[in-house]
Amino acid sequence: MNDRTQNHLNMIGAVLNVARNPEFLPVWQNQPPVDFTQDLLQLEADFGAASAKAANIAGAPTGTADQKDVLETTLENTLHTLCRALAIHFKKTGDLSARAEVHLSPTAIQRLRDRALIALAERTLTLANTAATHPDAPKRNITPARIATLQGALDAYEAAVNTPRGNIVNRSTIRRELATDVAALLDLTTDLDDLILQLEPSDLTTRFQSAWKQARIILDAGHSPTDEDEPQPNPTPTQPNP
Repeated sequence: MNDRTQNHLNMIGAVLNVARNPEFLPVWQNQPPVDFTQDLLQLEADFGAASAKAANIAGAPTGTADQKDVLETTLENTLHTLCRALAIHFKKTGDLSARAEVHLSPTAIQRLRDRALIALAERTLTLANTAATHPDAPKRNITPARIATLQGALDAYEAAVNTPRGNIVNRSTIRRELATDVAALLDLTTDLDDLILQLEPSDLTTRFQSAWKQARIILDAGHSPTDEDEPQPNPTPTQPNP
């Protein structure tokens, strides 16, 4: 993965962080235009999946069976992060039974292999999807994007478990897929640039729009000479239209 792709992902992550700031939720969440809420949720989900794919590219040895080990580590780390968010959430909501299922140390997760690790990830996703419906879940960073990141890591690892050694898809294939994914993310973000201008005017809306616009600036770190031939998404402005 080259720097341009990572820069675009960083920018999208930044605008999602702005939108999920509790201060700004009343401005847009289920407010006219409702397409903003729907498109933002879609952006979160797609961003989570793309981020998991990018993490796999960053760590995977090219075209080797060792990629399964990298995917396992990615899943373990992603799973532990969401488990800790759920653990504090269930503690605060008084659901101690659910908390016990996710109150796990990194070592406890790392001891699991293949089907046992997959089963824990699937159960965590079920708990996370339920928790995400609670109004305070975003305060603990239990969001559709975080859930989608775990789902993407799980899907990649499960595919590796089910794939005979030596037949795992190599990084060049995943790079091409990611380039297409990022192009779609940028297109959806541009739609949100237009929709954010349609929000009900207020001082808070103005602050939200300003923070969004600032987050949309892409800091270009250049691009890696080793990835010169990697397919690129369609060029987009580094800032939203005024």
